[in-house]
Amino acid sequence: MNEYDPLDPYEFGLAEEQARMQEASDRASTGCMLAVFRPLFRCFQLFLLLIPSLLYSFWILEKMHKIYTKMTRWEYFWWLCGTICTLECIIFFLKGWQLSIKQRSNPLWYLLFVICLLYCFIIPVCMFQILIVDQFRRSPGVPSSRLEIIAWVGGAFLGYFIYRRYSLQRDGAPWPFLWVFQIGRRL
Repeated sequence: MNEYDPLDPYEFGLAEEQARMQEASDRASTGCMLAVFRPLFRCFQLFLLLIPSLLYSFWILEKMHKIYTKMTRWEYFWWLCGTICTLECIIFFLKGWQLSIKQRSNPLWYLLFVICLLYCFIIPVCMFQILIVDQFRRSPGVPSSRLEIIAWVGGAFLGYFIYRRYSLQRDGAPWPFLWVFQIGRRL
């Protein structure tokens, strides 16, 4: 008779101890997974947030063809990083300036808002849509494909994600660009 008696104190204690060990093991594996995937997720998030700067910087450096052909890979990398930082500083300066002008009821703030909106929402959406749709050319005569619609929706989602980072209507900036935002805010 090997039946399990749920009221047996020895069996109950053993099952409780096994449950505690399993819970501790689950917590440890969850912590390990978070420790591995959190930095990867942060890098991916940073990449998504810097897509406009990356694309614009690459475009600017491609237009500077003379410098591009003479540069080594590391020089190109540092030029790219410097251009990205400069573009981010310009956008956060314009954001600060736009908010200070808006407080004074000057209609020039609309122009600055549109420039920032173009930079952080409209152009990335169009670039994303073009990159996805150009990968799969549709046949002539077909009005629109599912891929084109999915690309627009994906681009809009990405644009909203980027727009939310810049928070063009809120007062503040990320700490690396806070100094330039405050300079624009004082104007």
